[in-house]
Amino acid sequence: MIGSYYTWSATSSYARVREITQPSSTYPTPGWYVESNVGHFDNISGNPGVQAGHVQVNAACVTIPSELEIVTGSTGSNPDFTTHLEIASELSARACALTRISGRYGHARLQPALGWDDGAVIEPPTEAEGFAGPWRIKVNDGRSAGWACVGDLDSE
Repeated sequence: MIGSYYTWSATSSYARVREITQPSSTYPTPGWYVESNVGHFDNISGNPGVQAGHVQVNAACVTIPSELEIVTGSTGSNPDFTTHLEIASELSARACALTRISGRYGHARLQPALGWDDGAVIEPPTEAEGFAGPWRIKVNDGRSAGWACVGDLDSE
């Protein structure tokens, strides 16, 4: 997810993947949709409908074999803090991905440029863990994120 200056400026800014099962005027066909309120308003002036910048959100659909399990969750952090959390501990996870991010990303803040991992990032097991260790999510500075992992249920 990529946003330009001002686009992620509110704590309520979000982008997410959502499954729609019933058609509506907004979603004429059931399926998976990417939603975002980023760029729908200018948080500097507070004027609804003013395009404040551009945002890019990409998603990919994958087919998951029926014998695998899916585990989902979400977490957040308080302003000026970082949350590190092991996720999908009940699985021998094969893959994990972000399904939603929300929060303010750098607008009007006296800080250096944001790093690639500032906000929300999923970290796979390390080489030292033999790539079989736990997956982790890191969320910082008042932001939140949703995640999904796929894998085999641990049989302990």
